[in-house]
Amino acid sequence: MTSTARTRLVKGLASAIYGRGVLILGQVLTVPVLITRWGAGGYGEWLALTALTTYLAYTNVGVPGTVRSDMAMADGRGDRAAVIQSFQTCLALVGGIGLTAGLAFAIAIRVLPMGQILNASFMGADQVTFVLTVLAAQIIIYTTGNVVQAALSALGRYGLATFIDATRQLGEFSGLLLMVGLFAARPEQAVLVYLITSGLYLMAQLVCLYRTAPDLFAGLHLKKSVIGRLWRPMLGVLSMSLGYYGMTVQAPRIILAGVAGPSAVALYSVTTMLMRMVRIPIDIPAHAATVELSMAVGRGDYEGARGLLKGTTRFSMWLALAAIPFVVLAGPTVITVWTAHRITPSYELLLICCASTAFFSLSLPSQEALMSVNKLDRATFWIVAMALPYLGLSWFLARHIGLNGAALSVLAMDVAYAGISLFWVTRFFDMPANSLFEALAKPPFDLVSREFGLISTRLRKLSTK
Repeated sequence: MTSTARTRLVKGLASAIYGRGVLILGQVLTVPVLITRWGAGGYGEWLALTALTTYLAYTNVGVPGTVRSDMAMADGRGDRAAVIQSFQTCLALVGGIGLTAGLAFAIAIRVLPMGQILNASFMGADQVTFVLTVLAAQIIIYTTGNVVQAALSALGRYGLATFIDATRQLGEFSGLLLMVGLFAARPEQAVLVYLITSGLYLMAQLVCLYRTAPDLFAGLHLKKSVIGRLWRPMLGVLSMSLGYYGMTVQAPRIILAGVAGPSAVALYSVTTMLMRMVRIPIDIPAHAATVELSMAVGRGDYEGARGLLKGTTRFSMWLALAAIPFVVLAGPTVITVWTAHRITPSYELLLICCASTAFFSLSLPSQEALMSVNKLDRATFWIVAMALPYLGLSWFLARHIGLNGAALSVLAMDVAYAGISLFWVTRFFDMPANSLFEALAKPPFDLVSREFGLISTRLRKLSTK
């Protein structure tokens, strides 16, 4: 790995740590405030509404992740014309699709009785419609900004791009705490924070990208060939969003809202949020190496790409295995204190979520590696094929078992996707499965000591200058 790439990775890791720290702090502080002000039922309604509108974000057709990988590989081989064409074409595509989907969504929420569908009682029908409308507008702005962020990341400024996104999240959490905690705002008032922060986020990303690469905005370079080249990878990322994250993160909340009510959504979501804090350290190494993987494959360095993949997978898996015992022991107490005794934790639900996290730590690095070289469609075809049966399984188990049933359906998806993603990543990177499993069997102490050694050496050199 070159010194330039290592410097970019260190900056990217630092920004990722900052971003995950903001996410942890924001969730730790906002959950008890929202539950105390709105009650478990009102908080559950809020979570169901945000889960429903999140599906609108998937209308970006997987463009941000795909354009980031395509631009990074083109930049790695020195093809500037392809970089410009990919960015402009994909930005126009997301803008057109976002406006069309947003209009359709706005019509749908005014025709359908959304309050009744989600068992809402804390908010009235008009308030539910208003919150959904504002969240939809926010998501359209945010997804457009994601394309700009992807371009900034692809050009090696992924540390800066992640920093801006994390600062947006800090603004959201701060705004919610101020409005709800201090001024006792209701959801239809607090939701305006999301609209303001997403607009500022888009402007900040555009300014930084223009300063980094003004040629991306010079002239008009829309090419049908870009869509022809990228449509399959785009569908792969979209399928990943709808078939995996949509099914395992958003769908259970919506199903539970209709089957068991908003209070069940609150318990399920708080437990999965706790597990998400465990997954945050897993995300950092898996996401940090994606642009470097794209550049390595772009210049034909598959050996370097395999090394990055093995390293990130080792980090992810062992971080999960180290964190899970602490969660099992302290989780119920944390949930009780965190929610100001408004929610009674479920130990069985926590154990099932821990098992899901263990399998997630194996699938995430492989998913990111396939996405970084625009080959995710190889794995996500099978997830799409499982989506409708999974929805039926999730509804059936939630109906007959309750919360634990919804969690078991998520575990089933995590087990399946871990196997699928590992199978395809070893095939594409021409890496025997046994070599990956041999690497995973070793705790990553060598990687940690090596990186700390390099950092300390660099600091000593700087101190002597």
